Amino acid sequence: MNPKTLNLPLSNLVKIPKAINKKSPAIFFLHGYGSNMYDLFQLSHFFPDDWSYISLQAPNTVAYNGWSWFDLNPVNIFELVNPQQIIDNQKKIESSIDTCIDKLKIDPDNIFLLGFSQGACLTLYTGLKSPKKYRGIVSLCGWFSDKYFMDQLDQKNLNKLKIFIGNGIQDQRITINHARDSLKSLSSLGTNPKYVEYDCDHTIPNECLVDVLNWIKK
Repeated sequence: MNPKTLNLPLSNLVKIPKAINKKSPAIFFLHGYGSNMYDLFQLSHFFPDDWSYISLQAPNTVAYNGWSWFDLNPVNIFELVNPQQIIDNQKKIESSIDTCIDKLKIDPDNIFLLGFSQGACLTLYTGLKSPKKYRGIVSLCGWFSDKYFMDQLDQKNLNKLKIFIGNGIQDQRITINHARDSLKSLSSLGTNPKYVEYDCDHTIPNECLVDVLNWIKK
């Protein structure tokens, strides 16, 4: 399957099987800061060929031909410089997903988000804002803070959202303590994430991909 692109609010790469099985998942990838849509799209080779994969690219340019979902605070990356960027890009993500559902005829009840690092932050916010829209969300090397956007979350339905969280014990960017604090914040909202720690740094080990694959299949 050769990737193609669609006319969406966000630049993208799309890989779908020749015959879409309505019961097969569609995975939307959200890359990390400074990366691009090609990065996580490579993970599609690890997952089944009869699933659909759409990799979305953040709209904000950064150094070395990279892209970002929101500006980083150089003093403290966990303090948002411009929270409105997350709100605006969440809308673009959901609009892109809605268009894909319409154009690709993928199952609207079998949509997964998978984000890495900064993309994981957008994944968590997007899923928590519209929990009934997603079969599940995957946050890898990301973080969540209950300091922002709490009034925008659909808290009545959060207990229905499947969440997988994977973080590296050796991660120096999103430390394991920040990951554990994120888990506490998410649990306090009534969610029950599948939380796994890996002996790695700011990356996605093969062991994690196996866990994610098995979790999605459940």
